Amino acid sequence: MRHDPNADDACGIYHLALVVSRDESVRPPILALISDYSLGYAEIEEASCDSELMREKSVREVSEGFVFYVEALERASPKRMILTCIDLISLCGMHSEKAAYFLRSIVDDPRFSEYRGRISFLISEIEGVSAQ
Repeated sequence: MRHDPNADDACGIYHLALVVSRDESVRPPILALISDYSLGYAEIEEASCDSELMREKSVREVSEGFVFYVEALERASPKRMILTCIDLISLCGMHSEKAAYFLRSIVDDPRFSEYRGRISFLISEIEGVSAQ
């Protein structure tokens, strides 16, 4: 299947996020799939496709699921899922200040003490991008 770089996938990402919010049994694999997509791991077969443009488009689309990632993080238990949610939330920071605000609100939360260093690093990354 070829990916059309002009297609609007935001609706698809939004629906995946919606499934994540409703069905806990599919949450880990779908969050991992969204994370892979956002990082550009999805195979792009179109040779003429600008990969940087696709990555930016992917990040923008994934950012639409911010509320769902926050909700999933609140219910997350496996370490990998918590990290995936934190990473997806930080990715949203490229397009919205609410991600940094949210991450600052949980950095000292005892439930996430194990991830404090990562969260602090991601906050500084978001703030560095927004300062540019």
